[in-house]
Amino acid sequence: VIAALGNYFEIDTIQGNKGFTSWQILEQIKLKGAISDTGKQHLDEALTITAELRLHAYHHNFAQKEWISACSLIKGGFKNVNESLKASNIFHFKDTHILHHFYYIILRLQYILQNYPGNEAIAILKTDSIFEDCDFNKSKVHMRFLEYTQAKLYLEKAHIHEPENLRI
Repeated sequence: VIAALGNYFEIDTIQGNKGFTSWQILEQIKLKGAISDTGKQHLDEALTITAELRLHAYHHNFAQKEWISACSLIKGGFKNVNESLKASNIFHFKDTHILHHFYYIILRLQYILQNYPGNEAIAILKTDSIFEDCDFNKSKVHMRFLEYTQAKLYLEKAHIHEPENLRI
């Protein structure tokens, strides 16, 4: 996604003989005034979380392999694993709150890019925080982590407080 944004904003991703990192691409986009300070900060955080996730996967796999799967849990008795441990076992994080934070950033970015045509999306990125932890997004994140009790709770809250977000 960051590379695609770099391409869209015509960021020359080659610096001498080396390519820009995703963080450098974001900095160049920010220098062009194409994203807000807070939006850049949130995208930097999302990149950092993905880097940490990758390192956890490498450590768990005892190699530089990015294999993350729930299949091994299913074979080993997935039904016996406490709901709160499912995501942490798959992603190798003891606490999944950092992953929730990641999704609140990515879900907002995804919403902007999917629901607004090119120039309108670009205008939004200039001022948007690129972060949304509304009840509806909280329910979607809990569903992704198979935490259905929490997902239902936030979906019920969204139904009351954010009916405009309940789009099918």
